[in-house]
Amino acid sequence: MKQRHKFVCLGIAIFGMAAIGNSQTLLTFDDIPTAPPSPGEPDQGIVPNGYGGLNWDNFGVLNGLESETTYGYFNGLVSTPNVAFNEYGSPASIASPGGMFDLGSAYLTAALNLSTPVNVEVQGFSGNTMLYDNTYTVYNNAPTLIDFDYEWVDEVNFITASPRWFAMDNLTVTIVPEPGSWAIMLVATASGFAVMRRRLRLTRVVTLL
Repeated sequence: MKQRHKFVCLGIAIFGMAAIGNSQTLLTFDDIPTAPPSPGEPDQGIVPNGYGGLNWDNFGVLNGLESETTYGYFNGLVSTPNVAFNEYGSPASIASPGGMFDLGSAYLTAALNLSTPVNVEVQGFSGNTMLYDNTYTVYNNAPTLIDFDYEWVDEVNFITASPRWFAMDNLTVTIVPEPGSWAIMLVATASGFAVMRRRLRLTRVVTLL
């Protein structure tokens, strides 16, 4: 009876590990290469597709430490040296190439040397269905932590009244495994149960002998 109890408890533990296997990823943008676009300007680059397991459209990255201290690129730094930004002040987006993801939080800052705030509209989609649509007001003197809590989306759009720039740092996302991945995990778990049961039976036989 004790062995069966241990087996059941272990099974629950394994299943629980599979159920909470999704892990939140912190994207700092600091590991993306940058280079000077022209003399005297901060090093810049682009956020490449695949970064953090996502596809990126119209997001650049800039070395905020090289920006003037009156700009949000500098003031919006949470981790150094880079921040992401919407290129040309135009709408930008992130999307999952083949599944879903949860958009956790990010620090947003108005990027330019302006006293007026920037309103950033953030839309979350599942296919063609808009699940979330919120507007956040941010300023250029300090980053604002935005808790999005957008769950099970496959695309998120960041929109400003063009052309207005915003800086983004320390974005958290959680990639949700595709249904096929869950199936593989469950099959593997079931196979593990079968092996454990066979070992338990053999142990009992040896004990009886």
